[in-house]
Amino acid sequence: MVKGISSINGLIKTSVVAALLAGSSALYASNPIKDINNKPNNTEILSREGADALKAMRVNEINQTAVPTVHNKRIDDTFRKFAKDDEEKKLINSLIDGMYPTKGTFLTSALLQHELDRQQYFLLLEEKGNLLIKNNINPELGKEVSKYGSDFYKSVRPHAKEIDKWIDDEYTPRILGNLSFDHKPTAKEVIDRLDDIVENRSNFKTNEVTSYNFASDVFIKKQLNNRTDDLALSELIAFKMYMIDKTIFEKISKNNDFFKNNGRLTDFYNNWIETVEPTGK
Repeated sequence: MVKGISSINGLIKTSVVAALLAGSSALYASNPIKDINNKPNNTEILSREGADALKAMRVNEINQTAVPTVHNKRIDDTFRKFAKDDEEKKLINSLIDGMYPTKGTFLTSALLQHELDRQQYFLLLEEKGNLLIKNNINPELGKEVSKYGSDFYKSVRPHAKEIDKWIDDEYTPRILGNLSFDHKPTAKEVIDRLDDIVENRSNFKTNEVTSYNFASDVFIKKQLNNRTDDLALSELIAFKMYMIDKTIFEKISKNNDFFKNNGRLTDFYNNWIETVEPTGK
């Protein structure tokens, strides 16, 4: 059920991978995320706040002589789980195999993690909790959610379609633009760009910037054990991308009353989003 990927010829909508192949990310390279005007339900989702946010716990500078193209197996395998059939899985495999050689390990890790984050949130917006079980994405959560039937999504339903469209038409293109490079970037270049999105190109408040940096630091120490090999850097980049998406999606959810009078969603929301959280392995 990969959104926006139904066939080779109809790759489209604004799936990250589709936009990459179409080369459209460059169109948004000069447009900061904070300049988005059309927001779902007229909420202040991506306006700039906290201009002097703390710049703490940055990863040490990493010197690299060459940019690797090795795959991040966790990301690849998770992406395949969102395919609805073998044909779609083949398409995903083709897209994955085409991205690493041209984008490099580190940029590909960020872009594909963003796709995972989107797809997981789309499952909520489109009431597809059954796929958590069917596609082995998070079967334990899927079984819990299934107990409540369609009532689980009652507070999501009123604004789901416009949020879905906003992510496709506004948010993801801005992410793509801000992660646009004319070369295969090093880990440091991608990390710096993600940090810049948080600190200068979004509406993250000071406490949200601090939380992002603190979570990244904990991830380095606890999940990566301070490793700086290619896979560790790939996972750190994926985690930073995940934290950006997680923060934005939570803003959208709160501003559109997802949790209002819906204790069931409140209880399971974090587990839902954390399904695609990088593990460091």
